[in-house]
Amino acid sequence: MSLPFVLVADADSRRTTVCIEAIAPHGTGVLVARTGDEAIGVLRDFGTPLLLIVDLLLPGRDGFSVIEAVRQAEHERTAIIAWSSARELREFAVSRLAGMDVRVLRGSVAPTVIQSTIDHLLALRKTVDSVEQSQATAAETVYATMSELSEKARQLSHAAGVAVYFRDAPDQRFRSTATWLPDEPTPRSLDPLPIALNRILETREATVVMDLSANRAPGAPKLAPDELHSLIAVPIAGASPGEIAGMLCVFDIKPLALGNSEIAALKALGERGDTRRTAAAPLRVAPPSLDRQPEAQSAGGSGSPATSNRAPLLDRQVGSLAVSRELARARREQRRLSIVVLDVAPAAAGARIERIEGRDLVDSAGQTVARMIRGYDLAIRWSRDELIVVLPGVAEHEASRVADRVRAAIRAGTGSHYAVNGSVAELNDESTLESVLLKASAKRAAR
Repeated sequence: MSLPFVLVADADSRRTTVCIEAIAPHGTGVLVARTGDEAIGVLRDFGTPLLLIVDLLLPGRDGFSVIEAVRQAEHERTAIIAWSSARELREFAVSRLAGMDVRVLRGSVAPTVIQSTIDHLLALRKTVDSVEQSQATAAETVYATMSELSEKARQLSHAAGVAVYFRDAPDQRFRSTATWLPDEPTPRSLDPLPIALNRILETREATVVMDLSANRAPGAPKLAPDELHSLIAVPIAGASPGEIAGMLCVFDIKPLALGNSEIAALKALGERGDTRRTAAAPLRVAPPSLDRQPEAQSAGGSGSPATSNRAPLLDRQVGSLAVSRELARARREQRRLSIVVLDVAPAAAGARIERIEGRDLVDSAGQTVARMIRGYDLAIRWSRDELIVVLPGVAEHEASRVADRVRAAIRAGTGSHYAVNGSVAELNDESTLESVLLKASAKRAAR
């Protein structure tokens, strides 16, 4: 039986030292890897760790590969902390790793943030282990489950507040817990939460309110800045078919911006939330399938991919990494994948690209594209006047319809002073990123 340990996969010695110092009080061994290949070797030789701390931009195999190696070993109880110095890559990771129980640290990775995150996850890990190994009482099991549900809901939503209402028998009262990020302004009242619970008990359906202010009665006063503005509440399934054991709710004092894939993952988390099943097997949320389309269809007719505003605009460095991964994934899983190449240039020959508030119009066009596509699609500022859009699971003829809508939206936003040309190419077995882009460029030149 292997000894418990924490794996720190990071080439930055300063951050590695901070991690080791934070782990030391917990009495857990630490193994350090400076490259992705070293981290994969540690996993092969020593098994999976209690906690994986990984830089997404590891040399060699990147942090995504290390995370996938842990999850493919069916060790979903391994806690994972990920970070990156590239903001675009962090935003991409939040979308790509949704449902995989990965905490992506946003902003600067300060030593205090590292320490508190490690302390929380190792303490949670010890709590869960204690429940499993010591045949804890029913109440302890319930609270361990509630803590795990709360933690995973926060990972999926990144909402400031998470609440869990739970009971392990129909004739018992609900136990409840609500947590709020300490660095966020405290909400004035949590009154909407029991109302959402009553609605779930009556309808057995999830409640999704992205902006509570939009549902106010005419003439009603506006919501104060410290009142709840949004919540997503999903039922927690009980042991018997059709039984509702409680409610899992994420909420915030500002509107939430979750895509349908994240909402589906929260619903799946509630469906797997019964205590008696949790005591025998770990909670698990399957990552959203690339084949699954969001429920709301985009304009342009059936067969076209639905849209979401969760896709970030990536720069070329991060985008190249992301595209290479999607090409490899599509080839490995035998999925279709198409790339749209867009040129945004002044209509008048020799004119310069304008800048508005420090941002040129090509970048603004890229932001428009990012808002139109699905959360797991990629929008990349590829060059001075070129954007590319990567559409997993989409055939070339469907991608052409997406390209038409995107071009129309960009033209509407930039006016007649800019010309938007585009072309589409689909991946095949021999494709590389360069060959797909050349294929798309050749089509554009032939027009």
